[in-house]
Amino acid sequence: MSVPKVILLDAVGTLFGVRGSVGDVYGELASQAGVEVDVEALDRAFYESFKAAPPCAFPGIDPLDLPSYEYEWWRSIATQTFQTIGAIDRFPDFEEFSPNCTTTSPLPNLGWFTRTYCPHFDTGNSKGSS
Repeated sequence: MSVPKVILLDAVGTLFGVRGSVGDVYGELASQAGVEVDVEALDRAFYESFKAAPPCAFPGIDPLDLPSYEYEWWRSIATQTFQTIGAIDRFPDFEEFSPNCTTTSPLPNLGWFTRTYCPHFDTGNSKGSS
């Protein structure tokens, strides 16, 4: 019997769930940043942006660069989502609100969103992390 080289898992709905819709979650985060949005419109815009996004696949890149590519992919979807509903200009600094992937370390400087909601990603090892 051969041993698999890769095992792929569908994380959301399999390993963990999300409370509420994407619009609910993004809407709550926006509200904490001082921006009120229509969560139903935000939810629809997210699914449109997600569907229109290129695949989250980056063949041939250095594995240490993968987190930066993946976060940039998600950040572009978040940006498009807030642009679609006309809310992006209401943020004092959307780049600070969304994950900021500008460092060259294996773990990017993750920005306000990820520092607030995923503190286990912020190891203090990445240049520019808070």
